[in-house]
Amino acid sequence: MGYFDGLTSTSFKKTEEGKTVFFPNGKLGSGYLISEEQEFKIRRFIKGYYMISLPLTVIAVIIFKIYALFLLVIEMPLYYITIKKMLRNTEKSKEKLTMKDTVGNMGKSMGLAVSILMFILSLLMTGLGVLCITLPETKIIGIIGTLFFGLGLVESIFLIRAAIKNKKNNLETK
Repeated sequence: MGYFDGLTSTSFKKTEEGKTVFFPNGKLGSGYLISEEQEFKIRRFIKGYYMISLPLTVIAVIIFKIYALFLLVIEMPLYYITIKKMLRNTEKSKEKLTMKDTVGNMGKSMGLAVSILMFILSLLMTGLGVLCITLPETKIIGIIGTLFFGLGLVESIFLIRAAIKNKKNNLETK
């Protein structure tokens, strides 16, 4: 698996009965019980959405600075309209998504190697953000970058822990 699989998996949870619950708004919203067919379609859409929107937004911010955030006005409604159509006539679940579920799913899907790579890249980008803060013309971007990648750095530590735990569990079940 990889980075985008990990991001995608954060929106899903398996119930004790083995059913899949999808959380379109992550921990902030309700979950929906979905079929295997719906899960496949939703995962494919979300992964494609992330593969296009995240690099596009990063490139736009590099080129157009803070003004590139206008892309969110296009990207976010596209996500919500598409997901709303996919969830038409779908039953809401009483399940809640926890941070433990999110990090565990992401760490498991990304694997240890990608989690370590994310840690290294987050460390480098946080350092770059700090450097940008020292330059007057990139101070705002530096602050935003430092906060964003600093959070990514902290998250990557939890992902590494989850990936190691998953690896240990897989070794024990063999």
